[in-house]
Amino acid sequence: MRSRLARRNEKQTKKQLYMSVGGIIVTLFILYQAGPIVLTGTGAFLDSLFGKNKTQINYLSNAPYQTPIIDPIPTATPSSELVISGKTIYSEGVVEIYVNDDLAKETDVLETNDFQTIIILTSETNTIKARYVNGEKTSGFTDEYQVTYVKDAPTLDITFPSDNATLPKGDQQITVTGKTNPDSSVTVNGRIAIVASDGTFSGVLNLSEGENKITVEASNTAGKKTEKTITVSYRP
Repeated sequence: MRSRLARRNEKQTKKQLYMSVGGIIVTLFILYQAGPIVLTGTGAFLDSLFGKNKTQINYLSNAPYQTPIIDPIPTATPSSELVISGKTIYSEGVVEIYVNDDLAKETDVLETNDFQTIIILTSETNTIKARYVNGEKTSGFTDEYQVTYVKDAPTLDITFPSDNATLPKGDQQITVTGKTNPDSSVTVNGRIAIVASDGTFSGVLNLSEGENKITVEASNTAGKKTEKTITVSYRP
């Protein structure tokens, strides 16, 4: 039989083992619950100690501004004045508007983060872009927008039929033809005509007995229109 001393040592060893295991379990549980907080606090202390926070602040202060957003711009306009509006994520600073790579206008950003201004178009074809500026720092440029300044209404000539013509039997259905600017659309008595790449157009029309008024209208991309009306007689 084992001595009493041996049994006592065995009990003490088991007790110490159980306490060690229990201690490990409790420690692991505490680390699981409080570890992230401790690590975060330690990391913040070290960052502050070695100036990392300062570096991050400097980096953010040197980061570029976000590009402003321009509201939709028409591809063509009949007026030399064009309204440019849009939005930024900032409530101060200015937005610079460039036309054909030249600074055309500088407008303040409102407290609502919006901006709006009027620019003057001086050429037929215009490339428009913008950027945000605050002090010495700027954003990148927006996408470029192409705007055509159309000063004049489209030209319009009707080649067939001629005004005051009399059409005989067999010509009740005719093809009205003529020429306009290549970028224009044409209607004949309200019906869409076909316009070729060289500006020639044609539209089919059914005549009624007696006098017929034929109205041809040409419209360009800026919305300017030219209209002509002729009269022909149909005698079956």
